[in-house]
Amino acid sequence: MVVGSALVISGVTGWFLAGLCMTAGNALIGLWLLALNYSAQRSTSWPHGLVVFGLVVGVTMALGMVSIIAILRGVDAQDAAPWIVTSVGLVGGVGWVVLYPIWYIWLGRTLLLR
Repeated sequence: MVVGSALVISGVTGWFLAGLCMTAGNALIGLWLLALNYSAQRSTSWPHGLVVFGLVVGVTMALGMVSIIAILRGVDAQDAAPWIVTSVGLVGGVGWVVLYPIWYIWLGRTLLLR
């Protein structure tokens, strides 16, 4: 995510390629979230619903890995990006913009109430 911001701030790339880098960074966070919730399945310290929701959020965020296709091609315009990058990448964006904060708030409430 930091790379995308640095690229656009420095003027090296436009906003689209920088956004793709940010999407790929969030996809990596999604993979981490998948691993975290997968390992949390074995214990009973977190509610089952939180763990399942975390797995769903992780998969949704990880869909952003398709942005790597356009990053490697150096695509810096939405019109030039493959359809899979714009459509599946958008789903990944919903994961980190909407679902990830919900999961974190749920986790925080769970930990505070214990």
